[in-house]
Amino acid sequence: MNILPAANATITATYKNKLYTVTFKVTDGVNPLAGATVVYSNITKTTDAAGQAIFTNMLYATGITYTITAPGFKKTVVSFDVFDNVTKTIVLSSENTALDEQEPICIYPNPAIDFITISGAEARSELVIYSINGTVVMRKILDGSPMVDISSLSSGLYIIKIKNSSSSVESKLVKN
Repeated sequence: MNILPAANATITATYKNKLYTVTFKVTDGVNPLAGATVVYSNITKTTDAAGQAIFTNMLYATGITYTITAPGFKKTVVSFDVFDNVTKTIVLSSENTALDEQEPICIYPNPAIDFITISGAEARSELVIYSINGTVVMRKILDGSPMVDISSLSSGLYIIKIKNSSSSVESKLVKN
């Protein structure tokens, strides 16, 4: 059996990559956010009135990272794989939540002699001071003044409680 050398042949193959669409739906948890910025690589899209930003002609890829920003909201970074058309709903968190804005309640000096200073308490907060036995020895509605006269209390250990519309704080207080 004789094997003859094959003639030179050129084969041209065309491979067409499948392209996908990545859609972002950006909200504040309730409403769509128009004007949010979604960035991937060097591509920047801005969300429309429906809170959507659409990236077309995306190739198959893994670990794609997008960054989403909007004024008044925390930056969010998401990573995911693109192997089909993808829709991602992104809920942005506010930069300033009520807890972020609330100043912590501070009571000082401690130990104290005749006065304590209370900072961070809302006006109209209730101040209650308990003896170590649990007996109420002072009850007062704070009027916005940070100074509280405790000169009528005997020397000893007390529990001080400050309660407002949204929270309550308890602390030990030493009166000299």
